[in-house]
Amino acid sequence: MPTTILILTANPKDTTALRLDEEVREITNGLQRSAKRDEYVLKQVWASRPTDVRRAILDFRPNVVHFSGHGSGDEGLAFEDDTGNAKLVPANVLAEFFALFTDSVRCVVLNACYSEVQATAISIHIPNVIGMQRGIGDKAAIEFSVAFYDALASGRSVEFSHRLACNAIAWAGLHEQHTPVLKNSIPAPITAPVILPPTPGAAVLARHLVPRLPCMLVLDISGSMAGKPIEALSDALNRFVLELRADSHAMERIELALVTFGDAVSVVRDFTSASQFAVPRLDARGGTPTGEAVGLALDLVRQRITHYESCGIAYYRPLVLLLTDGAPTDDIQVAASRLHSEHARRRLSFIAVGTSGADMKLLERLSPPGQPALMLDDLRFGKLFTWVSTSLGSIAKLNPKDQAVLISPPSGVDGLR
Repeated sequence: MPTTILILTANPKDTTALRLDEEVREITNGLQRSAKRDEYVLKQVWASRPTDVRRAILDFRPNVVHFSGHGSGDEGLAFEDDTGNAKLVPANVLAEFFALFTDSVRCVVLNACYSEVQATAISIHIPNVIGMQRGIGDKAAIEFSVAFYDALASGRSVEFSHRLACNAIAWAGLHEQHTPVLKNSIPAPITAPVILPPTPGAAVLARHLVPRLPCMLVLDISGSMAGKPIEALSDALNRFVLELRADSHAMERIELALVTFGDAVSVVRDFTSASQFAVPRLDARGGTPTGEAVGLALDLVRQRITHYESCGIAYYRPLVLLLTDGAPTDDIQVAASRLHSEHARRRLSFIAVGTSGADMKLLERLSPPGQPALMLDDLRFGKLFTWVSTSLGSIAKLNPKDQAVLISPPSGVDGLR
């Protein structure tokens, strides 16, 4: 049975004009050129009023619902009223609406500014929901949509399609690649079941079912890290990976990811096994957008945990390690609140480490209660990462159900005094 995609557009006459026709045209062209084009049906409703939305979903029973238009954060998404002016529909109304269509809708894409609040509410009922955590430009919105449906029509997952679409924004040089966020709190496929390949051999299956220990590194590569600091950090990171590879349990079970922040916040490496992790070249420049970096890291950790759960893979409590030598140049309050909540619910462990020049008071605010920020003497990155690798190696030998804690820091990595 084909997957039905319903595109809803709304550009009320009292709002800024958008290039919605270009977006829909490019999505259509992408689906038509796909080798799997027969597996997708595209439906469109323009100048959408609430009545039009209701009727379209009742009539077409779509699996994917895509909205292109304006968003206004907590006030809602801008549909049209009977006079063509904006009619804002808030998050709770949209969530209640989609809760009635969980039998068919598997993915919702809200390609509108500040639509993350609606995406979060809808994701309680729908497996995969994408929203925008801030304003998004017309060009970036089009780049995202086209790449997303190119990937989806090629048979890729929603998670992969989202990541590719964010990357497409970066390729276009628009610096808005972190604006679209995926909420997938109820993992589920959006297409009909497929025939599985032959069952893998016992050895392959055993490797697949090995528990995983995700470790997220959030590293400051701002301008103040230039010279000896970034060189020392790069050397320590290389030794860290080699130490993990020297431990058979660690190499098999630990997965690493790397987010850097400086000139921009970047996902340098998404989660991959320690045996396959390639250490990148680090170039120091820019400011210290710590809050944005931590928020992105938390998103990636949650997506990885969702992947484990959907695949039936046991996992250890994730570790997020933040290393910085400066003061945040953005607001850390939202990131701190998320961290504290996740830590309190034992969904992750978090370590904040500051080097010379770091604002330890702000790091202490960012760190969860009972988990003080650490101060690293000089440039002893090697000691820091040896401590982390030894701790992770010890944890990886345990049963994931056991309480796992890091060993005490060595000299040169001291608690806040």
